[in-house]
Amino acid sequence: MRIPIHSFFIRASLVGMAVGVSITALQAGDLNPPAGPVTGTMKPLTEVEPRIAINDANTPGDSDSVYKILSPGSYYLTGNVSAASGESGIEIGASGVTLDLMGFEINGAPGSFQGVRVVVGGTRNITIKTGSIRNFSGGGINANLARNMHVDRVQVASITAIGINVLNGLLTDCLVTSCTVHGIVAGAGSTVVRCTSQSNQGDGISVGLGSVVGECLAESNEGFGIIAADGTTISNSRSGLNGRDGFSTGTGALLKGCTADTNVGHGFFVNAGATLTGCTAHGNNGDGFSAGSLALSPGFGFTFSECTAEANTTHGFVVGGRGTISGCTASSNGRDGIQVGDGCHVSGNEIHGNGTSTSSGAGIRATGSGNRIDGNNVGANDIGILLGAAGNFMVRNSARGNSTNYDFSGLTQTSGEIVTATGVISPSVSPWANFSY
Repeated sequence: MRIPIHSFFIRASLVGMAVGVSITALQAGDLNPPAGPVTGTMKPLTEVEPRIAINDANTPGDSDSVYKILSPGSYYLTGNVSAASGESGIEIGASGVTLDLMGFEINGAPGSFQGVRVVVGGTRNITIKTGSIRNFSGGGINANLARNMHVDRVQVASITAIGINVLNGLLTDCLVTSCTVHGIVAGAGSTVVRCTSQSNQGDGISVGLGSVVGECLAESNEGFGIIAADGTTISNSRSGLNGRDGFSTGTGALLKGCTADTNVGHGFFVNAGATLTGCTAHGNNGDGFSAGSLALSPGFGFTFSECTAEANTTHGFVVGGRGTISGCTASSNGRDGIQVGDGCHVSGNEIHGNGTSTSSGAGIRATGSGNRIDGNNVGANDIGILLGAAGNFMVRNSARGNSTNYDFSGLTQTSGEIVTATGVISPSVSPWANFSY
């Protein structure tokens, strides 16, 4: 086939242009380098990894420590650390320190001091994270001199003292086991989240005034599971198989969605002003919920709502005075389902099967006066509702299948009539009536 002359010239021109462009692109750069020393174009190591490795050169120890941090900065381990008798693993003597264990372990020996120890009072803003500490005789992490501590994802085990001890700060995702004293101790204003404290000889978790505990587990400790000072908030946490109470709080505590099971003491022991919502106490050797004395804080009462007390050895709920118990369930407890003293409001509760094993319990027992007992359903208890003092107000309750449905013991009460109901209830019956059926 013959190629037209004009097409040939067009293709030739394009080839020439391409060759010209290629020749231009392949021209060499300046063969004369600029004056001065030749320098690299990559970032220095201090910018790529702007942290300080813990070693003998950067953080030399002294007579009682393997390593010691004396300046603010970000530090990290490059391997495991072993401390001998009379030594701490790492001492921190400055504020503004981040210590990254990088998944490595700080391991002690008999007679060793602490795994990590803050040695200067008044220090603050220290973070310890991501590794493990074990086998120390004086403590796992001892930071009771420092404020604004953050301990994150650290495992502490086999400590002959307190596992983690901070004056103030935030603890997240830590695991503490097998300490001869307490597992976790955090001072006033601290937050402890998603931490587990197990098999310690003292308390599992102990927090100070105004602290917050959330999504934690305290299990198989010989002391209290979780013990908290005044004004604390505890949520979505479990405390089980501990040697004393599952939860023990000071005044004004708020507990939401917590579970206490199979503790040797009470499930929950709370003091004046406590509010508990959606909590469960099961199988504890004492009371499910026990409200402490009002004497320390007169004017404060107790509030229990939508809580469950089941199969506890003694009572389900015990409130000495000025308490509200509403929308709760108490079942199969060894003695009373709900026991109140003076001035309580007990309403809308489901109470079944209490006191039948000892023949000495009641679904609801009022030991004092001034209580309002309203709209509860009690069934299959030894006694349904037992009023042991005069001057209570009882209306709109229903009782069925108790050995005795209502027992006033001849005492004067303000009460709706007690109607024994079978079949259809007459419209003429008072809306304040209590029913026995």
